[in-house]
Amino acid sequence: MESIQKSINDMMTLFNSKMEDFQCSLQQANPSPNITSLATDFADFRSFIGVTMASLQRQVALLSQQQEQFEMNFRRNMLLLHGMSEGSNEDLVPEIVHMAKSKLKIANFSEADIARCYRLGRSAVGRKPRPILIEFLNISSKDKFWRAKTVLKGSGLTLSEYLTKIRHQAFMAARQHFGINKCWTRDGCVLIIGHDGTRHRVYTIEDVNRLRGNLQTEVPSVKPAAEVVPAGGIPAAKPAVVPAASAVVGGSSSRPKRAVIKK
Repeated sequence: MESIQKSINDMMTLFNSKMEDFQCSLQQANPSPNITSLATDFADFRSFIGVTMASLQRQVALLSQQQEQFEMNFRRNMLLLHGMSEGSNEDLVPEIVHMAKSKLKIANFSEADIARCYRLGRSAVGRKPRPILIEFLNISSKDKFWRAKTVLKGSGLTLSEYLTKIRHQAFMAARQHFGINKCWTRDGCVLIIGHDGTRHRVYTIEDVNRLRGNLQTEVPSVKPAAEVVPAGGIPAAKPAVVPAASAVVGGSSSRPKRAVIKK
């Protein structure tokens, strides 16, 4: 989906560049009725393409949100365990069960509660241990782990939700601006205590920027068509201005005042 969005952005950039070149050619052409008519058609065409591309952009953004939500639902029963020492030929499932009973104090936890368990990424000598992805058999087993995570404080081990790339970026941006103690995740959602003291639910960096009051649109937009003035200073015909509704009373325009001639 990111590649599709990038292709649309590249197309819009190329379109703007080509339209600016064509507009310069119109301005340098000799003035004539044909040039004036062509300038008007060009402005209409550019406006039409801008609306079409904006609509396509919104549809791709909607599909991207739906795909991201589907991916987050797929990760609902997963958690990441950080900080557990890594060794060769390790058997992670028994180690996770032992940790659950000894550190998290979950007495009725067993290997049957784990669907699969493995480390993420490639191993590298001398680096910090890779996080462990734990997929639980059901949401109940996962919630037991998640609720008990506070007892790991100071142990070097931490638990986190397995967020998608978009939500992870939003979470990191929120922590950087609002502070670690005012940001957390729950069921794949990023929760923030804003500067006004209220709780907010965000999903993207754009949502975080809205809370910051500094929304930055990263997607380029089609530039509005500028008025084309051919050589000789003859602008294209402008549409007539429709009077404002406030200037019309009882279905007819307000009457002008009668002039008083002093003798």
